[in-house]
Amino acid sequence: MKRFSTVVIFAALISSLLAITPGERALAASGSCFLVGEPSFHYLSDTDLSDINPLTNEATIGWSSNSRVGPAAVQPGTGVLFAVETPKLGTIDTGTGDFTPLSGGISNQIGTLGPQSLVDVSGLAFDSTSGTLFGIARRSGTPDLLFQLDPTTGNTVDDAFGPGIGYVEIVSNLVTQRDFYGLAVDAGGQLRAMGNDGISQWKLHTIDKTNGAAVSILNSSEVADLSHDFS
Repeated sequence: MKRFSTVVIFAALISSLLAITPGERALAASGSCFLVGEPSFHYLSDTDLSDINPLTNEATIGWSSNSRVGPAAVQPGTGVLFAVETPKLGTIDTGTGDFTPLSGGISNQIGTLGPQSLVDVSGLAFDSTSGTLFGIARRSGTPDLLFQLDPTTGNTVDDAFGPGIGYVEIVSNLVTQRDFYGLAVDAGGQLRAMGNDGISQWKLHTIDKTNGAAVSILNSSEVADLSHDFS
C-alpha cells in the first residue's frame, strides 16, 4: 500500500523549509514538491503544497525500476533531479520516475578517522551559492559524516574539506544527537538537517559546511527529509 505523508511548514523558523515525515524523500523546485517514496519499488510523485489533504494532494508520476532509490535533490539552475541508489549517484526523470545512474560511484574517503565508507547516504542537497552537492553518510553508534559528491561523474570529492580530508564528522552540541537524516541548504548557503538520538528525540540542526559542527535549534517529531521551496 502506498504510504502518504504530510508536508509541514516550519513557518516560525523559515517559511520555505519543508519537512517530510517517514516513508518519503522530498525536494522542491519550480513550484513542485517531488517525493521519492515507498513501498518495495520507489515511486516519484508530485505534491500540491496548497492542498493539506494527504488523500488528494499527491499525484504519482511513475515507478522507479530500482528498489533502493533514497535521498534526492534538485540541482539549482538546471532543475535536474539527482538521487542516490547505493552505491550510485544518478538522475531521476521527472516525467517518468526512471533512475539513471552516473558512471562513477560513492567510494570510501579518508579523513581524521582514517578511511570511512560513505555508501549509507541519508541526506542529499545542493548549495545554490556554490553548486556544491553535499551528502550525509550514516554510521552506527557514532557521529555521521558530511561529504561532497561530483554531480558530473557521481564520484565522491577528494580533499573536499582540505588536503587529505574527504569528509568531516557531524558533531552536535547535544552529545546524544548522532544520527542525521535529510539535508537542506537555504538561499544563503546554510545547511540544515534532522538529528536523532537513536531512540525518539528529533531535533532540527544547523550544520557548518566547512567542519560539520551542528547546533540544535528546534525540537521536532520524526522527519525523514527536508527541502527548501524557493518559488
